[in-house]
Amino acid sequence: MKFPLSIKPLLNLSLVALSSLQILGASAVQAEDGYLEDFSLEAILALDTLVTTLSRAEESRDLAPGAIYAFDAELIRKRGYRSLAELLQTIPGFTTMHKHLHVVAGVRGLNANENEKITLMINGRESNNVQEPDFLNGPINLQTLERVEIVVGPSSFFEQGNTLAATINIITKKVDGAEVSLAAGNDLPYSVNVAGGKRWSEDGFVSASLSLERKDGFDAWDENNRPNLAGYDDTGRLDPSYFGVVEAQFGNLWGQVIAYESDHPELNLLNKLDGDGNRLYDGTYSDVMYLLNLKYHLDISDDLTFDAWLNVGHKEVTRLNDETIVASGLELEYPQRDRSLEFAFEYSGIEDHYVYAGIQYTNEDNLENTDFQNGLKSTLISDSNDTNAVGVYLYNRWQATENFRVEGGLRADKNNILDDNNRKLGGRFSFSYTVQDDNYNWITKFLINRAVRFPSPIAALNECWGAGNTCEKFDANPVATKPEILTTAEWQNILYVKDTRLSVNIYKQELKDFISWIGPHTNVGNFTGTGIELEVKYILTERGTLWANTSKFNSELEPIADVGAKGVNGDNEIIGSPGLTFNAGLDFNVTDKLSLFGTLRYMTDQTAFNQVEGEFEKIDDIYYLDFSATYSKFMHDDINIGLNFRNLLDNRDHVSTQWSKTQYKPRGRSVVLAVSYSFF
Repeated sequence: MKFPLSIKPLLNLSLVALSSLQILGASAVQAEDGYLEDFSLEAILALDTLVTTLSRAEESRDLAPGAIYAFDAELIRKRGYRSLAELLQTIPGFTTMHKHLHVVAGVRGLNANENEKITLMINGRESNNVQEPDFLNGPINLQTLERVEIVVGPSSFFEQGNTLAATINIITKKVDGAEVSLAAGNDLPYSVNVAGGKRWSEDGFVSASLSLERKDGFDAWDENNRPNLAGYDDTGRLDPSYFGVVEAQFGNLWGQVIAYESDHPELNLLNKLDGDGNRLYDGTYSDVMYLLNLKYHLDISDDLTFDAWLNVGHKEVTRLNDETIVASGLELEYPQRDRSLEFAFEYSGIEDHYVYAGIQYTNEDNLENTDFQNGLKSTLISDSNDTNAVGVYLYNRWQATENFRVEGGLRADKNNILDDNNRKLGGRFSFSYTVQDDNYNWITKFLINRAVRFPSPIAALNECWGAGNTCEKFDANPVATKPEILTTAEWQNILYVKDTRLSVNIYKQELKDFISWIGPHTNVGNFTGTGIELEVKYILTERGTLWANTSKFNSELEPIADVGAKGVNGDNEIIGSPGLTFNAGLDFNVTDKLSLFGTLRYMTDQTAFNQVEGEFEKIDDIYYLDFSATYSKFMHDDINIGLNFRNLLDNRDHVSTQWSKTQYKPRGRSVVLAVSYSFF
């Protein structure tokens, strides 16, 4: 595997970081006798956390075979995170930017046209929509969740070929009683959540929640970038939308029902102006999902268990005008029904081994996908053009010694969405070694992950758009003919000294046959990159914690000659990708009831295009300050209130969009007051 970018500067930086770890550890060894009393198991547990996303089983974040970050309900509430976009902004390797219609994320320099490189999971089950999923600025209210886990990098071993660069797993609360939360602010007219449930045994409960939300937009664009939107505050607006989950377990049977709808003003395809400069065509972008997930668990013996999953869903993305208007813009409808089955066995009868094997099947019933222009309908995907996918996997975790663990596996996927290139292998290999000392703990991990993502139906099965197809639309390039394959090698070192956790992660990645929109969706080239991610967390006192993280990466996309380089600059850097991000914060519990949390977000060296100068440039020193104050047990033991400020300094300097030669002004200062009440 060839990586054209030099990793030497990153290795130098990592050596400096590791040297500092050694110095820190040596200093601890020479500390006073009282040091050992300070280095407690409780402190380690406060800095580590348990996660489930990577291995489908509860494990230490430090030993998990990937770079993973976890946020529990208390931390989410006290820091004031309300959307996934706000949370991702503080994770090394991630950036979030507006892309005309909604918020899209970049991962380690891979700043694509949409969020399809990221998989959303709800309680461990894949929940992405059929095309250009919109979940970062939607009605998923983080204040109502039990936990959020984010994996940076390929992590799709137990998923079929539909996830790639990152995974977000939201875990909903198992409410025993009832909760109501309300929030409003200067750009949040309302956010309402109600939840209720009952637990009657360890394996018996029912819990339901419903979130309703509306957000105002902001004036993101000027005459030089999006003249049709200049002066209008529609960007980032969320019209009345909802997110509901009903989850239950009755012994060995678990299930959930999910209902999701996110509605935004249509800004991209239908933004026309009349002679007086007023907006025409009141269009709406809708992202709708209805999902059913069922799981049956059976203990066959002490060493052998069996799991079966059934998943059924209706998904639809539409971009439509008012029905009374015949528009010249391009209206779209992408409906789909899907069904999937999975059967898996877990075996622990071999000493020090955990073996997991399974088979998966998915049928995607692609209902007729269409576009409309000037009242004329074109079929993009015929109603009969369904697809089937099969995946098999075998995984083994071996605890070779008390301190040394090896795990890995191989999976094979076949998907008839492609005529050729429809069989691909993915896999994972990881080993970790732990050094336990009276004065410090050190974990080193080496990871190789390979993920395969097959193109979406609209990217591969389009009968209208693309070279050689029937319509004279977007015919400069062919549709996607190959899956994307992301391979990442990572070396992670984690050190605990006293009340400090320090992590250094060096990675090297290669993405073959990257898929993005370039008119139409197609394989645009090969992406490569190297980077380093550092994270530190220090328990300052019993009441205060300092934390910081940074990410430095070099990446480039080598376009296919026949396709062109729409989304990159002259150095093949993707537009919107920064060279460095840095986040730092102080979490401080002033009293048992009052907490103050502050966060600094910074990025620099962002690739951008200047419309005035007509050339590429770099945007430097982009920074934002957030602040949150929460008060627990306000006038009543079950009432909590919070006051959250985003972009406190009101920094609205231009930043770049992703995969587009435009710049926008970010949302200005915002404040939200939130109140929650629990009763049992």
